[in-house]
Amino acid sequence: MKNDGAQDAKKQRKKMSPLRFLLNMIFSFLLALIAIYVVLTMISLVQRQKTYEHIPPGYSAYLCVPSASSLAQQVIHLDAASSLLVGSDYMEIAGLLRSLRVQGTLDSFFVRRLGDVRLDAAVYADGGFVAAVDMGLRSGLLPAVKLFATQILPGMEIGSQIRFHDDGFPHYQVQAGDSVLYLAIHRNLVLLASSRQLLQAAVAGDFRSVVVRPPKKDSMLRVLIPSDVISVTENSGSRGAESGFLQQLVSALVIEDSLIVDLLPDNEHVYLHATAALSSSDELLHTLLTRSSETPAVLSRLPESVEYFSLLHIAQVESLWDTFEPYLGSAADAKRTADRAARMALGGSIDDLIFSWIGDEVGVFGTSFGPSPVFFVRIADEQRRRQVFETIFASLLAGQDVSAVVNGRRIPRIVFPSFITGFLQALEIQLSEPFYLESDGILYASNSAEVLAAAVEQINNNDLMVRTRRWDRLMNNISGQSSAMMYYDVNRSLPFFLRSNAAIGQALGLYDVGALSLRIDDEILSLDFSAMRSGTREVADLPGFPLQAESRFDSSPYS
Repeated sequence: MKNDGAQDAKKQRKKMSPLRFLLNMIFSFLLALIAIYVVLTMISLVQRQKTYEHIPPGYSAYLCVPSASSLAQQVIHLDAASSLLVGSDYMEIAGLLRSLRVQGTLDSFFVRRLGDVRLDAAVYADGGFVAAVDMGLRSGLLPAVKLFATQILPGMEIGSQIRFHDDGFPHYQVQAGDSVLYLAIHRNLVLLASSRQLLQAAVAGDFRSVVVRPPKKDSMLRVLIPSDVISVTENSGSRGAESGFLQQLVSALVIEDSLIVDLLPDNEHVYLHATAALSSSDELLHTLLTRSSETPAVLSRLPESVEYFSLLHIAQVESLWDTFEPYLGSAADAKRTADRAARMALGGSIDDLIFSWIGDEVGVFGTSFGPSPVFFVRIADEQRRRQVFETIFASLLAGQDVSAVVNGRRIPRIVFPSFITGFLQALEIQLSEPFYLESDGILYASNSAEVLAAAVEQINNNDLMVRTRRWDRLMNNISGQSSAMMYYDVNRSLPFFLRSNAAIGQALGLYDVGALSLRIDDEILSLDFSAMRSGTREVADLPGFPLQAESRFDSSPYS
């Protein structure tokens, strides 16, 4: 019986066709390749190295990208990137972006999956750079890549562009146009550098002093800037008015570690989150940094017609002034002048007349009702406010007007003495004879009775900004807890950070509505910036226009 079975098996092998035999061989070969790949991948994962452990220290900026293919896709299809690349210096890069956008190569499933790897990179003061790519499950392919680059590629026509060296450590020298790049494969990592020295340092690795965690899953990019690179202490000894309040204030702050910035842009919305640990040798400023931000009450008492606002919610105004006074320059001088005049005319200083009854929330907003802004303060002591107003009204240097009536409501008006007006003007508050109304513990003041009445009417009817769909979309990623907040619409108001840098202004100008929030939590400062396209902007600027004419036109440019 046994002989019969052996003879049957032998007959079956003889009957097997050459095609089937070939298919079995191919299948067995593929199984062997898969088994080898799985084994190599498991080995590389067991010996897995962290990307940040192979980035040499001393960098000027560190970049962490959770997905290289996602970053490439977002940049290629980002309108703001095209705006930043306007000009002859960026023509080649802009052309490359347009080509990739049209070809759609990076949109293919295979390229997206292959490039879905973590990428860490660093740039240095001398212009050098290092990049580390974690190949993850793809690391099982790296031995085959090594074999190809070392044994097969040199014999090919393009092999002259890539040279293998093993002088101290195995690496590849890649000629890319006029530039030379250095590449090495180390376990699950692919390392790239601008010089052999940087690559050798990266391969040696084991830089465990800094742990760089990837940003949130939906973030495109994380950037770390070391504290010693940020010159926040520059001109710290100069506190003159000519340096500006913000520059003077920043000069008194010290970033303890690194500034960390997370960025997530697309064509409809851009979101940025930054954090830094701060300290200061200024005792009052240090006390301010140890506070924890809370949600401003005024935020829920702004009308839905608001087109821009600025809000401070850090501390009582009197305490806030004591903290910021050394950095205010001419405004501090104006207050001292106003103090002397107020004591002579009204028997009290500016602290007694204004700061004593104002709480910890102050700001200004503009509405669609008219150009006049509305200033607001939270009232901490209503009884004290009434006493101060009665004192001012009783003075020959000031007065009250109650003749204005809007929609059947009488709007009172206060006429400030010149020394109070001068102090307010030094703070860029233009309120010489403002109308004012009080609602829910908040005092609103404006030079226009009509704008003021319409805004307060919306507030009293609960037609509020925080209930609008625009606000909900914009603040989706931003906490309501804030020490300072700004909201803007570029059709009505342009914030300082868009005016100070032409390139940033041009790119962010594509997003017409934005908000910025600063939050403090025990010496940790967090900044959140969110901007979006509202869909209401009918006219948009073309990148690169308007063009500067070389001389005067001899005829109409429209003819």
